[in-house]
Amino acid sequence: MSDYDDLPEARVATRQGISLVWLIPLVAAIAGGWLVYKALSEKGPRISVEFSHAEGIEAGKTRVKYKDVVVGKVKKVGLNADLSKVIVDIEMARFMEDHLNENTRFWIVRPRITSSGVSGLSTLISGIHIAMDPGRGDSWQRHFVGLDRAPEIDSSSRGKRFLLRASTLGSLDIGSPVYYRQIQVGEVTRYSLADDGKSVEVQIFIHQPYARLVHSNSRFWNASGFNVKLDTDGIKADLESMTALLSG
Repeated sequence: MSDYDDLPEARVATRQGISLVWLIPLVAAIAGGWLVYKALSEKGPRISVEFSHAEGIEAGKTRVKYKDVVVGKVKKVGLNADLSKVIVDIEMARFMEDHLNENTRFWIVRPRITSSGVSGLSTLISGIHIAMDPGRGDSWQRHFVGLDRAPEIDSSSRGKRFLLRASTLGSLDIGSPVYYRQIQVGEVTRYSLADDGKSVEVQIFIHQPYARLVHSNSRFWNASGFNVKLDTDGIKADLESMTALLSG
């Protein structure tokens, strides 16, 4: 018997468990799958808004805001079939899905100077954005027609609308203030020529609690601008307010 016969016999053992080489890709795949699921579950609804033009709107850059909070992002800017309108595709935040109804409104915020004041100056620094007013409605909607300008009254305002008739529009404009005892209680929201062409119809909005002051015998008149009177005491100017003066 040789000396080699006393050596222990080697045994082949099967390795138990998963090799570290395969464990790392498996963990990476699980993590990647979770991130994809999370992104899809948090993805908001896609909508389209129709505008007359898209000056300053950029895909991937322009934001949608409500009360200065970002609630969406422009994904694509294109044209409709007859090239007459611009179609802006927007991905909204998921939490805004229940607020996209037939009364939701969108408009582009740009610097604007009117007789009633200056608005949109913040866009000179932050850039043009699309604003929205959620409104109240029952039917969910994914296509909207954007407004040419910001609405004077948003859906959160409380009050009543009244229709006035006048022989001429005078210096009134959308946004012109309505005063009661020199306190602003409302503003002009719309005006148009009457159907018979003999008068002008002016729609105003009176905020609460002042709306209850309007009755069937209430009277309205254009008090914008100023009246100047010359007497022995000198020149006197009667101003309704500086806002009214600037409004014409």
